[in-house]
Amino acid sequence: MTDPDPALLAEVANLPDGLTLQNAITIYAANCVACHGADGLGTGIAPALNDPLVREKTTDELTRTVTFGSAGTLMAGWSNALTTQEIASMISLVQRWDEVPAEILPAPNVPIPTTEESIALGGDLFAANCSRCHGPEGQGTPRAPALNVKLFLTDTSDLAIQQIVTNGVPGTAMPVWGDRMTESEIQAIVGFIRQWEATAPEVAVPAKGGGGGPPWMRNNIQTTTTPSGGQGTVQGQGQGQGQAQSQQTAWWQAIDWRILLLLTGGLSIAFTLIFLGFESLHRRPRKRE
Repeated sequence: MTDPDPALLAEVANLPDGLTLQNAITIYAANCVACHGADGLGTGIAPALNDPLVREKTTDELTRTVTFGSAGTLMAGWSNALTTQEIASMISLVQRWDEVPAEILPAPNVPIPTTEESIALGGDLFAANCSRCHGPEGQGTPRAPALNVKLFLTDTSDLAIQQIVTNGVPGTAMPVWGDRMTESEIQAIVGFIRQWEATAPEVAVPAKGGGGGPPWMRNNIQTTTTPSGGQGTVQGQGQGQGQAQSQQTAWWQAIDWRILLLLTGGLSIAFTLIFLGFESLHRRPRKRE
């Protein structure tokens, strides 16, 4: 979070419906500046809101985006965090940003404080909940992008990473973690990710495999770190079945489907050749004695 310039914020009160704009600027400072940047001018991870093209959008369009988010982007829906009135005030800010004094909202640049203990906790939480999709070293997988890469870490502030983890990314496999972890646990993960920056590669090499989603999306029971820091179990579609039963009934999953296909095809060809051979012998005329 960053604080609006007090003197410039006071000037906003003199504008028509200035109290609504003041409220919206405060909300923006608390929730939006990390991604959309100082004065709403955008960053490397989110577009500008203080833009004539955005102001051309209808109130309904802007309201839908703020309320429900934008699928496939980092823009989450804010209906669970903001009231209808607060969302309406944000729309007023976007539509009237050209009236707001410049430099009223600086970009946040205060890193999340870390200790050896918090980084260790973040590493444990990342391994238990994030590594399956983002890779054990944050190098990414076919399912989720790299976090341990120079461009992401230099363009994305700690606060922005915290908000992405907290709110998730709509339309992707990145879920909302704010209802599964405490704020301090999410900050520990952010601190763990940030310590990669000094040695982050320019180009990430994604880990092979990966995917499959976070633990709660898998059929068998998996142990995962709970928000309280303890161990718990999460069940997916196989809810109600024990782990031992899942292991007994899922032996066939270890067989590669390509091997089964080759075996089936080979057997089909073999039986076809045998059948044709018998047919050929049956049709061959017998010699008269």
